[in-house]
Parts: sequence; structure tokens; C-alpha cells
Amino acid sequence: MRTREKNHFSCRRFLIRMVAFSLAASLCLIGQASAADDEIQLKWEQRYTKEETRELVQKVVPTKDGGGLVWANGTNSAYRILPPLLVKADGTGREEWSKRMPEEFFIADVEQAKEGGYLVMGALRSEPDKLQLIKLSETGDEEWTKAIEVEGGAMIPDRYLLLYSDFAETSDGGVVAVGRKYLEASGKYLYNIVKITASGEIEWDKPLSNSAHRVYVTKSGEMFVQGSVFSGDAHLYVAKLSEEADKLWEHTYEQKGSITIKSVLPATDGGLLVTGYTNRFNSDPAFDDIVAWHIDSEGKVVWQKLYDTEVGSGEVSDGERGLSLSETADDGYMLIGVMDSINGDPSKWNFKKLDQSGDPLWEKTISFPQIRVANAVPQGNDQYLLLGEYWEKSTTSADKRDIYLIKYGKTKTIVSLEPQMQMHKLKLDKGDTEELKVTAVYDDDTKEALTNGIRWTSSNEEVAVVDENGRVTAKEKGKVQIIATFQGKKAVFPVQVKG
Repeated sequence: MRTREKNHFSCRRFLIRMVAFSLAASLCLIGQASAADDEIQLKWEQRYTKEETRELVQKVVPTKDGGGLVWANGTNSAYRILPPLLVKADGTGREEWSKRMPEEFFIADVEQAKEGGYLVMGALRSEPDKLQLIKLSETGDEEWTKAIEVEGGAMIPDRYLLLYSDFAETSDGGVVAVGRKYLEASGKYLYNIVKITASGEIEWDKPLSNSAHRVYVTKSGEMFVQGSVFSGDAHLYVAKLSEEADKLWEHTYEQKGSITIKSVLPATDGGLLVTGYTNRFNSDPAFDDIVAWHIDSEGKVVWQKLYDTEVGSGEVSDGERGLSLSETADDGYMLIGVMDSINGDPSKWNFKKLDQSGDPLWEKTISFPQIRVANAVPQGNDQYLLLGEYWEKSTTSADKRDIYLIKYGKTKTIVSLEPQMQMHKLKLDKGDTEELKVTAVYDDDTKEALTNGIRWTSSNEEVAVVDENGRVTAKEKGKVQIIATFQGKKAVFPVQVKG
């Protein structure tokens, strides 16, 4: 009897602990969701539809106006390859312009030019020995094209294979590009970096000891090159080069499994922020896990993380891959990943807010019906552009796919209110009325006219009164201040009533 009572008591205590643990876990999840909702919100989403095409999105370049330039490769309903498409969206998501590149032109990379407009690097299938650089204006008009003959060619036309993958502008108006030379006799490749002057001439062409996928030029003119080192598995490789491409240092960064890098961005300390994913189980995407590094300017690891997708007994993991890692205004980081479904469901974006050591503070997962995740990039001021494809099943054998662009960002905070006045003082005659308007100024430097929720008061109602909608009525000669208050901020309208 005593044993049964003891067992009964132990069972009750166990159940109480389990309920308490479950409640605490639920409250933790609710707290994380609340923190995420307070930190980041949907700004806008936009679908860009082109007739009878399948747009296979490749990249979105954040632009200075708060919008983005999207690059997509495409085919028609008969699967005929179309020239690449560029679509420019403004800061509200509205399409400003779109442009198909020339026939047989293939894009390797697109960047916003330092002096305005855009630079496009690629190759013509009809001229595979030449690397093409095209400058577009802010409105998408072609300003110039430079065709640079490069040793080993810029493209293998019968394979539709581009040999250069990335480029960056230099301070003297030229560019550096990384890629590989094709040795037709042996069928092998040699990795290289080439400097092209502002006039379109090759200044130098130098070999690289490892594969090169991305290049970034620092303010001082030095260069980071990111590639891969293979020793059974693929590992992250980073080298720092001088302005003349002499090697300053190189490092290999290992992690469990075979690593694929999706994003390399500059850090404020002069180093790099790198993310991608690793796979430890025979390339099964269900076991992809995010990897991320903050590397300083000397190649030392500030922090390195593997964000393991934990799976309980009997559960199925969809896997997760890092798309971008960037710094936030509070000295932390934002890591955006993609969670792909192995069941054919739409993929999801996952935001991870990290502390200064790269440890997660909260997460927010978002998805949109019929949207397949492609990319994510920071816009600046804790704003982010998410790029995807809208899949629409058609009656033909081809699926209709459209560009889909989404903007998420930090919840804006009002820093001040501005009175909308043409003069520094409003002058009215007795009996006149005037409707006052207020503009809110936010911490991301944007402005917005306020229409509701404003509290209006008059400093002297004998001179002028104001109603709840901001309409002021002049009563007697004198001076008065009409005050608009919203979320603790005030805007003052000086008013003079004439006799």
C-alpha cells in the first residue's frame, strides 16, 4: 500500500512538472513570436506578371530608393530560352521599368553602379570569347557596352556555361571579375581574377590557387575572394588580396559536412558575413543545416555557428539553408534562411535574430501561397527584400512562373512630427477656417502623412479653436499655437489671427 501511494505521488509530481515545462515552453514560444512581430513586419508584396513566360528568378539587387532590381532567366510556354529579364521596383514595390537583354545574351551578375545606374556582366553565345559589360541608366536605358576578349573565353556556348561568376567595381572606375579559364585541350579549368580598366582594357589577369565564386572590393582597394576547398567535403575558402591581386592571407574554414555558400556580405569591422548550408547525409536536402561566420579583416573567426535543425522521434525535417547574414542597428545580426518542404508545399523564409555572439534571440517563419523561395538580401536600416517565384499551374505542359518580391522590415518608430505649412506662421482673418496636416518622421528616414489618432489642442481658445480633425477656426485677434500630439510626439502650428 505504501509503495502504491509512493508511486502515485511520484506520478503526480512528474505530471505537474511536465505540465509546468510545457507551459513554460509555450510561453517562451509566445514570447519569441511576440518579439518577432514587434521587430519585423510585412511592408509590401508584389507580383510582376509577364505574358506566357516562365521567369526563373536569380537575384535581387537592393537599390538606394528602397526598392530593388530583379534579374530572372526565362522561357516561353514552349520552353524556348528567352533573353534575361530585368525588373526595377521602387520603394513601394511598384514596377518602374522592365527590360529584356539582347538575344543570346546570358547574365553572370548584376550590380548597382557606384555613380548611379546598373552594371551587367555576361556573355553573348555568338561571341563566347568576349566578356560583356553593359551599363544601364537609372531608367534601364543602355548607356554603353564593352566587349573584352579574355583568355580561355567567357562562355562555353554548346553547354550554355558562363565562365565568370562575379564582379565588383574598383575606385578607378574599372572592375575586377572572378571566374575560370577553360583549357579546351585538356578539358580542365584554371581559376583566375582579372582587372578591367574603365576603358575596357585588361590591366592584369592573375591565377588563383582555389575556386573563386565571389569577389568584394574594400574601401581601401583590397579584395576578398570567396571560394571552396575540396578534401572529400567542400569547405569555405576566403583569401584577401592587394589591389594588384597579390595574396595577403588565405584561410580555410571547416564545418561538419559539405558546405555550400549562398551569401557573402561586408561587415562594419572590415571583415565578412558569410552564410550558406552544410549537408552531412549524402546530399539529402532534408538534412541541410544553416552555417554562418563572422570573419574579421585579418581572417580570424569572430564567431562561427551551425544551426542544427532538431528533429524529434518520428518527425520529418524539411532542412534549412542560409540566404543572407547582415548586421542590425542594435549591434546584433539578422540571418534569413529558406525552409524547403520535401512534401512539395511552398517553401518558407525564416528570420533568425541573433545576438552579438551569433546565438538566436527569436525566430519568425513566413510563407506565401504558391511562392517558392529564391533569395533574400538586406536593404539597410533593418529592411529586407525577399525574392521568390509565383508558380501558377497552366493548361499547357509548362508552368507559369512570375517574379514575386516582398519587403519586410523593422517596425518603424516615430522620431518627430512635422507641421505641413508653406510659411513659418499661419495667418488667418477672424472667422476663417483652415485644415491643418501633420507628417510623421520615422527612424528609417521615411515620412508619412498622418490622418487619424491625432490629438489637437489650442493654447488659447479665445483666439482660435481646433476640432478633432485638425480644422482651426479663427475667433479673435491675437497669436496662438495649435498643437498636434501623436504617440507622445508634438507638432506646433504658430497661428496669427488678424483683426
